[in-house]
Amino acid sequence: MKYYLVSDFRFPKSFDDLVYLTQIVQAECMREPVEHWRRNAGRCNGALYWQFNDCWPVSSWASVDYYGNYKALQYAAKRFNAPVDVSIENNSPEMVVHAVNESAEYVFAVFKWRVEGFDGEALAEGALGGVELRSGEAKKIAGLDFKDLLKTRGYNCVFVVVMESAGVVISRKTALFKKERKLELPKSGINTAVKISDGGAELTLTSKYYARYVRLEIDGVTAPFSDNFFDMLAGESRTVTIKIPPSWDESALYKALNIKTVADVEPAGEPYRDFLYRLKMNLKPINLIKKIIFAIGL
Repeated sequence: MKYYLVSDFRFPKSFDDLVYLTQIVQAECMREPVEHWRRNAGRCNGALYWQFNDCWPVSSWASVDYYGNYKALQYAAKRFNAPVDVSIENNSPEMVVHAVNESAEYVFAVFKWRVEGFDGEALAEGALGGVELRSGEAKKIAGLDFKDLLKTRGYNCVFVVVMESAGVVISRKTALFKKERKLELPKSGINTAVKISDGGAELTLTSKYYARYVRLEIDGVTAPFSDNFFDMLAGESRTVTIKIPPSWDESALYKALNIKTVADVEPAGEPYRDFLYRLKMNLKPINLIKKIIFAIGL
């Protein structure tokens, strides 16, 4: 877990942040291949992942823990397995947009993209026109090269693609041009408004800046959120719901609520320590053998 964590992120100082980041790594390690397989419908026609839940408290590859808490993977799986979905093949500085329709219906969709700074400044944008997707069809929509833009603007920006049908957003994905540990992710400045009714809570989040992997957590509550571990763009508002104890009021909820983003993680030390750890892991015989096998294509 630590090996894959430091490939993308700074090594965290606290155990809570270690749990948070390794959950993200798990979700991404599932998301990337599943989206790849779905893009290759016809050559690959299904994907199952192990495992769903745990029968005792343990650190594992389950997507739901022993207590019923959804890990990042459980929320991510709902998104990357959506019947109609857009996905990004991240070959930075090139971003390749794909779409898949595994619903029973024909879909006509339009695709809009943009690159924006972490403060919301629009750097580039465009539309990819209308695309017909038959039931069971996957298509490459476009490949967009941002080499020149990144040379002048730098890498502290995010690529966003939106898939719409009949004027309704049915899928949205984001991608970064560098790994998180190499970027200057801003503190998001998320504000939260709470509304309680009939044993449930509605939380509306508004982020001042781009927020990477927003994690919501409520002490004493294991019920799942309607969504969690998601990105928010600068100036965006998003509403999620969750069941809470009937006796709770807004004050109790605010007290128990914890919101975290990647930018909130405090590193354990200087970047060179992360580099030394990555070097140590890469030089382990088992990892060297794997790299050689992958390099020669066995």
